[in-house]
Amino acid sequence: MAALVRKFFSFVAILENIICTLGLLGTTFMISFQVLNRFWLRLNIRWINDLSLFIFIFFVFFAIVLTTREDGHTSVDMLVDHVFAKSPKGRAIYVLCTRILCIITIGLFLLPAWDFAVDAYRFPQPGNLVRWFNESWLMQSLFVSMCLSLMHLIYNVVVGFANIANMGQSAGAVAPDGGAKGE
Repeated sequence: MAALVRKFFSFVAILENIICTLGLLGTTFMISFQVLNRFWLRLNIRWINDLSLFIFIFFVFFAIVLTTREDGHTSVDMLVDHVFAKSPKGRAIYVLCTRILCIITIGLFLLPAWDFAVDAYRFPQPGNLVRWFNESWLMQSLFVSMCLSLMHLIYNVVVGFANIANMGQSAGAVAPDGGAKGE
């Protein structure tokens, strides 16, 4: 079962990486095209600006998911590094507690986000400059990104508990030469 879960999360990670890469490249291409059009050809195609903005917002949501998965979010680790310099297990427990706090926070905001996503589905909002463009999918993608972030956090918490359990087992383990491990 654990292997299946690992394979599922690695598949989701590959999918997220592909989506974020395509979004970054697509947005970069559209903005470059628009700049060339505006300043070289003196043509302004308004819908490219709106579309690239909405795609950028969508991929920022997925970048949040990606950084949650990789624990690459911005944090101030100087105090944590100082406090837990000699206690890797204490640091792991601290990281686990912050992940659990993040799960609780996302859980609190998930219900209102669900309501917004359902309302966005029921009442489509046309774009400002491009009337045919539906802006409602931004709220729906926010909800999906919150669900994916929650999924990654839960997985990281389970892995964190396993790591802490392994730290406890290895701390009292005896090396093959009879000395304590790590000496």
